[in-house]
Amino acid sequence: MTESQDRLKRIVLIALLASAASGIWFLENLINPSSFRIGIANIFTLTALYTIGGTPAFLVSIIRILIGSTLAGKLFSPIFLISFSGGILSVLGMVVAKKLNRFSMLGVSIAGAFLNNIAQLLTTYLLMGKPSGMLYLFGYLSIVSIPAGAFVGWVSYLATKRVLPLFRR
Repeated sequence: MTESQDRLKRIVLIALLASAASGIWFLENLINPSSFRIGIANIFTLTALYTIGGTPAFLVSIIRILIGSTLAGKLFSPIFLISFSGGILSVLGMVVAKKLNRFSMLGVSIAGAFLNNIAQLLTTYLLMGKPSGMLYLFGYLSIVSIPAGAFVGWVSYLATKRVLPLFRR
């Protein structure tokens, strides 16, 4: 395979993963319009991380947030900023956790879910001051991030097993 063919495959895979992530994010938003979601769309970001690398994973996450926020009518709103901060710190943490080679895909995903919650709470604090109950919310979200991250990691593992052979052709 030539370098240009490999580059084209990467671009197509980023586009497919980002569009699938955007669609799932939008559906998850319709089902549960509150800010508390499992983060099923992150399956595609984690799949990108394990199939084509960290930079493409960032691109999938950023594109998903931009498209999802646009479709929901929340682009550049406080909710967009909260989502964006969570997405960036989550992917950054997953890239670092993966490079450490000490965590399984589930562990990397749980770290991403936890860091997403941390970034979103800090951004909320910076945007809105000190809302009452934030400390309680931190505890709740920290506990919930474990099964949510494990679920996303498990599905991503299954997806990656399917995507990698296609990408290596």
